[in-house]
Amino acid sequence: PFRSVASSTALSAIVGSTFVGVVANLPFGLGPGMGLNAYFAYGVCVANGMTYDVALTAVLIEGIVFALLTICGASTFIQKIMPHNLKHAITVGIGLFQAFIGFRMTGLVVPDEETLVTLGNVKSIYVLIGVATTIVIAVLTVRQVQGAMLIGVVASSCISWLTGLHPLPERLVEMPTLDGTFLHFNFTEYIDRWHETVPITLAFLFVALFDTAGVQFGA
Repeated sequence: PFRSVASSTALSAIVGSTFVGVVANLPFGLGPGMGLNAYFAYGVCVANGMTYDVALTAVLIEGIVFALLTICGASTFIQKIMPHNLKHAITVGIGLFQAFIGFRMTGLVVPDEETLVTLGNVKSIYVLIGVATTIVIAVLTVRQVQGAMLIGVVASSCISWLTGLHPLPERLVEMPTLDGTFLHFNFTEYIDRWHETVPITLAFLFVALFDTAGVQFGA
């Protein structure tokens, strides 16, 4: 359910940023790691024939374990003993993974039976807008323009609406909802399929742990 996922994403960013500001007195903006969305949807649910409530249960358990590791100091210890080149590599890897998702969504790369992926139709309007937007964001970022990414997203959205590539939004404001995702856990199936869910939980934990290290120390 798109609305509930979007609402929970925004809510988690609000709660996390507020908590860090009030408790730690740090000017940090926190948000959920969006890089795992594709893995959650395709690598877990589709590939394993698993319903999203079981996958959400894996995320919940991973979050609890990660919180406990953070509280006892094990998370920080693991991150500190990591080689610096690995921390930098994690940061680059996250960026490349997210870039690949963007290239796939714009059609710059497409599936291929022999090579897995191949170059898409570079003359496509979707590809041209995507590449142009990326260049604009990169130039604005290099010039240290505040809100460079937001400017690029708004500009590309306006072009898409004006050219009729995408329909205008039906409404500008919509009430958030958590229907369909809030407390939708399935511990019974999680336990029954433990040989599948435990490795998935560990994969989520590994990514969360090293994503944090990459963001904290890799930049």
